[in-house]
Amino acid sequence: MENKNAKVVRNDKMILKGIARKKFNILNIGIFLIPFQYLIEDKIFALILIGISILGLIRLIKYNSKFIKSSGFNTGYTMLLLYGLVSTFFSKDISSTYSILIMVIPFLFYSYILSWYVMEHNDQIFNKVKNAFGTFLVSTIIVSFLAVISDIQGFNKYTRIGAELFGNQYTMFIYYLMISLCIAIWLLYQQKMTTKKQVIIVIIAFLFFICVSSGIRKAILIPIVFGLLYMFFNSQSKKKLLIGLIKILVALIMLIIAFRLLMYNEYFSSTAGRRLESFISGLQGKESDNSFNVRRLLLESAIRCFYEYPIFGYGFGAFRDYAERTIGIRLYAHNNYVELLASTGIIGFGIYYASIVLMLKKCYTRFKLTKNSIHLFAIVFIFSLLINDFGAVTYLSLPYICFLSLISCLCNIKVQVEERLSKVSKI
Repeated sequence: MENKNAKVVRNDKMILKGIARKKFNILNIGIFLIPFQYLIEDKIFALILIGISILGLIRLIKYNSKFIKSSGFNTGYTMLLLYGLVSTFFSKDISSTYSILIMVIPFLFYSYILSWYVMEHNDQIFNKVKNAFGTFLVSTIIVSFLAVISDIQGFNKYTRIGAELFGNQYTMFIYYLMISLCIAIWLLYQQKMTTKKQVIIVIIAFLFFICVSSGIRKAILIPIVFGLLYMFFNSQSKKKLLIGLIKILVALIMLIIAFRLLMYNEYFSSTAGRRLESFISGLQGKESDNSFNVRRLLLESAIRCFYEYPIFGYGFGAFRDYAERTIGIRLYAHNNYVELLASTGIIGFGIYYASIVLMLKKCYTRFKLTKNSIHLFAIVFIFSLLINDFGAVTYLSLPYICFLSLISCLCNIKVQVEERLSKVSKI
């Protein structure tokens, strides 16, 4: 019996070593390129993504992956896109609906091939998902350095970090930082070696500094929320929880002091400082900046649109046309919930969020059974994204589609395999 168990452990170790040698697959190139998305022309990026997907598909067929496998989230998102296709018959802005569908289809195609590759072997899902998240973090760090270098001269113009490199799409760059910060915070909890922890802390400090300097409020708040939630759920004793809360309280006090000191810097006060202060004033009902007021108008317009078209919506991705006709601003609603309700009605809203809630439920069930940290990360990450959806439109975003699909893949690991590999990885 002991010999049999030893053989199983030896085989599992070989599996893990094999995975470690094959960390970077052709499909990981797609993950690596996501932060570079808005540095490449839309059509060219779509063609690159399709090319990577086709190469990945050839690789899967070559190695005899007999059954097409996909995550539950991909199935739900496909239903949403099919509904979007049907909505072309009643959309009030058909050109916008068509253009959005054409833009998103390559994202979904890549997501399907990626999830097929991840789920190819049940005992490799765990490591492949971790590798994908790690690849995205490394790529974001590289892009962040490029943004800082390109904005060195821009500091004198009081532009936000990322504006010189990404132009009008700098907010998406900051959202990538937000996701990477969540990943880095999770990795910090996983590391036991002091040196690696110190490296991750430096990375977190660097990325968080850029987020603060950008003035994008959500990118500052969401990583903090993620860290608090993860610490709360990860604490196995009240003592550890109390110590963690004290550490976070000290860190927040230091951030407040640093913020006040940085407000004496002309560049910082004219970019991030002004927006953060206006955000606080807006929450208190005082006069706020133009950005805050525009978002309020768009939110009210989206709610009116939903009241007018409650069942089927105005048209998939077409709310901007309604906003332009009613308030003279052609922008999305800056809120994923009301944007979906306005554009796709209750039907589209139900399809999208039902798949996320189902995935959250499965992750929670898995976490209760295995206590695996990656399922806890998935739960807290989904919660953080749901909070972020109050201030951003995410259902058409490539990283959100890919990462929700990857998290959904985790729900397909056989519990016995997961428990075995989790134990072996600690040996």
